[in-house]
Amino acid sequence: IAGSRLLGIALSSDGSKLVISDFGANRVYAVNPDTPSQVTTFVLTGASTCNPTGIAVTSTGTIFGVTTCGYLYTINISSGVQTKITPNEWANKSDVAYPKVALTGDGKNLYASYAGTIIELNIGAGTITGNPIQRQVDDELAVSANETTITGSECLMDSGLQLISPITYPQRETWNVASVNGEKVSADGNLLFLPLTNAIDLVNARTGLFYARVGLPTLLSSGYDALVYNGQTNVLIAITGQNGDGIAVVDLTSIPPPTVPQYLTPWVPSSDRT
Repeated sequence: IAGSRLLGIALSSDGSKLVISDFGANRVYAVNPDTPSQVTTFVLTGASTCNPTGIAVTSTGTIFGVTTCGYLYTINISSGVQTKITPNEWANKSDVAYPKVALTGDGKNLYASYAGTIIELNIGAGTITGNPIQRQVDDELAVSANETTITGSECLMDSGLQLISPITYPQRETWNVASVNGEKVSADGNLLFLPLTNAIDLVNARTGLFYARVGLPTLLSSGYDALVYNGQTNVLIAITGQNGDGIAVVDLTSIPPPTVPQYLTPWVPSSDRT
């Protein structure tokens, strides 16, 4: 595909459909992975300045995507019909560079992030729910394979977008570091992988607290997404280099998982104790 600026890429859960967003040409491409030469091109309708970024596709052939102007779109691969969805939760938000989407494994729900506000679309019902939490306007969104943990807007949330914890660092760990795009969550939802320019931070996804830092001998890409994760083992593919023209395999399986916190038992009045 000779695109202007290929950005988002997604594979359906059954591996039968591959979709790619072309940021520069305002196009979306659907590819049959078994026959890569078969490419269907869709030109997005609407404002020409609304560039497509994050993208996802169901096994039944519906593409879901988000644009820099703050609206979602769907495309039926078979018919080519496009639908525009403008969430109220994103009204009056400033345009951002790399909004993202994430589809649940069963294809029933879509999460989307724009300007630090994350929403959930129930695909069957067509309803949207959101969470007004907005700690920071960022472009992050990732969902664990078991769908217990979501990261975005510098927060960790459960599948209902209820806050688990903000991401919290000791001050000494914030000196002379800079993050890049591409947060991912471990398959069990217990670890957050947070990419820096030359390292990957591990955050306890149950408490939001910094856990460990793994230095890298190369710089990570500062583009759309610096980490690729298959949602199974703690082995990640890092996109490296200033131009994103290299890759590195980062094996984090030797790092022991953080201890799951033992929460305090709620206080019960003495009159109710048995």
